[in-house]
Amino acid sequence: MATFFDPMDMSMLVPLDAEMVEEALSGPNRSASELLMLYFACLTNTTDEPAIVDAPDRIALAISDMADDGDEDAMMAMVAISTLSSDHAPEQDVIVGVSMLNAVTSRPLLRGVITGDLDTDTAAGALSVINMLSTHLLGDVLDIDDIDDLDLDDIDFEELAAQLGVSDFDEGIDGDLNGR
Repeated sequence: MATFFDPMDMSMLVPLDAEMVEEALSGPNRSASELLMLYFACLTNTTDEPAIVDAPDRIALAISDMADDGDEDAMMAMVAISTLSSDHAPEQDVIVGVSMLNAVTSRPLLRGVITGDLDTDTAAGALSVINMLSTHLLGDVLDIDDIDDLDLDDIDFEELAAQLGVSDFDEGIDGDLNGR
């Protein structure tokens, strides 16, 4: 697949440190999206700094508190965390967990583009990171290389539409009438 964006300039990334974690956890306007990305940043960080090593548990607790207060994004973030941190989650659960991760982390970026608060270059960089993480997590349960072998003629779009609650699904993916 062709690459649509220039490679990310890794030198532009700010290194994760304890001060950044504390600021995010104590900030009054923190969102489930920010905390979820911070959670995964701390998990994948290679430092031995105790504040970073212990941070994922503290971040999960902060997200859990937000979920207890009724924050829907935090509820989805908790499902993503619990599913993706399990060593024995079924394939279906991992797929749902990754989808919740995508929804929680992508939605604020996409809203920012719509409202004009975020330019597409900045959003593209962040969305690329989210997509790389998602692809990595899905790679644990799906053979991503088999996607190239996917034949759209093998998909019953009428059945899929029925499962999704879409009625009168008359057109195929290519816009032609679906003869099935």
